[in-house]
Amino acid sequence: MKIILPHKKLSQSVENYRDIKQDAQSLIAMIDAGNFTGMWKEALALSHAQVSTDPYAFFVVHKSLEKEFGSRIIMNAKIVFGADVVPFREACMSYPFRPEKKTRRLETITVECDIYNPLYFLKRNMKHVTLELSGLPAFIVQHEIDHAQGICVYDKFK
Repeated sequence: MKIILPHKKLSQSVENYRDIKQDAQSLIAMIDAGNFTGMWKEALALSHAQVSTDPYAFFVVHKSLEKEFGSRIIMNAKIVFGADVVPFREACMSYPFRPEKKTRRLETITVECDIYNPLYFLKRNMKHVTLELSGLPAFIVQHEIDHAQGICVYDKFK
């Protein structure tokens, strides 16, 4: 699995974890291996939209963020509340040779999503949760939701 460009296609909802299991495991392996080229050697998250021409609405996060999210696999994320727009500098693994971009993101968000939970058998290991996130985890969700909607940070913030 590798990052492909362009990735501007709208992602489809995940209805069953089984449909994305193999791709989710491959994305986690990519993050854990950390063999990225360019300016950014380590990814904090990767969206399925970055690696598929027929993307699903999910992303995976670095193992250091698993506690904040309750899982490494986040599906069908939707922001239902946000507060305090703040300046932020971010980059994208899809463009490893481009410098950080000045952006403005919500500092605090409430996000509804499905997370992978191997003990949850409804919807085949998907559990619906509401997360209250601030700072870096909130910025990551916004960035990855943009990918699922076919938007790249370098196009969004010109």
